[in-house]
Formats: sequence, C-alpha cells, structure tokens
Amino acid sequence: MKKVLKLLFVIVSLSVVVNYAIPVGAADSKGIKTAYQLFKTMEMSKAYENTLNKIVEMQIQSNPHLEPFRGIMTDFFKKYMGWNNVKEELAALYASKFTVKEMNDLIKFYKTPTGKKSIKILPALYEQGSLIGQKKIQAHIPELQQKIMEKAKELQKESEKEQKKLKKK
Repeated sequence: MKKVLKLLFVIVSLSVVVNYAIPVGAADSKGIKTAYQLFKTMEMSKAYENTLNKIVEMQIQSNPHLEPFRGIMTDFFKKYMGWNNVKEELAALYASKFTVKEMNDLIKFYKTPTGKKSIKILPALYEQGSLIGQKKIQAHIPELQQKIMEKAKELQKESEKEQKKLKKK
C-alpha cells in the first residue's frame, strides 16, 4: 500500500507541475516562437522524454514489485505527460517568465561549449540531487508516519467530541 501511495504521490506531483503552466494564450507569439527555439537549442524534447523514463525507472528501483507494470507506467506518462502534450504550455510558461531578449541570451549561452556541457550534465545532476533528497526523506519516513498518526488520532478525538455535542442537542 505504501508503495502504491508513493507512486500516486509522484504522479500527482508531476501533474501539479504541468497544471501550473500558463495558458498558451497568455504569452505573445514572438515569445512562444523564441521559447521553441530555446527548447530546440537545449534539446528539451529529448531531455524531457528521458526524464519521464527516469521517473519510471526510479519508481521501479524504489518499488521492484512494479517491474511487471513498467510498460503501462511508461505508456501512461508518455500519453499524458509526453513532450507533445506539454510543450505548448511549457513554451507559454517560459514566454511568461523570460523576455524574448533573455531567451535569446539563453540560446546564445546553450550554443557555447559550457552551455552544451550543461545541457548534457544537468539532467544527471538533477537526478542525483533528487536521489540525495529521497535518501534524506526515506531515512525519516517513520517520523513522518508517526506525526501523521498522532494528528489523525487528534482529529479523530475532535470529531468524536463534535459528534457527542451534536447528539446532545
């Protein structure tokens, strides 16, 4: 049950990220066009798809019993969160957060040797950073569970008191 909840947490977290993207109409067309140029320079479609595959891989490593469902999970993520499903909203988001000049500056940077290097190594750094965070959290899951149980008991007692008050009336 805990493993299924973890998977659901990841899915919900990812959907929240996508749902906070700005509607496509919120940015001007020049900004959107420049965002697409930036994405191309950054090889964003490939990086994004690799990220989805790594999410599935991390879930299976954390929850080996999910291995038989790898294909279903991969297809699900690609269907609803694949690059073609999010690129318009991401372009609008970038266009709403960066000016055209700023995106052009980024494009220039990502064409430099340092920029090209960052495109290659940043995803691995993000993944490793995520794993560090996961390890830190995993080590303290019992503490979180205990606090949740304590709060649940407290809420249950409050609910019972309220119900007794209502019955007296």
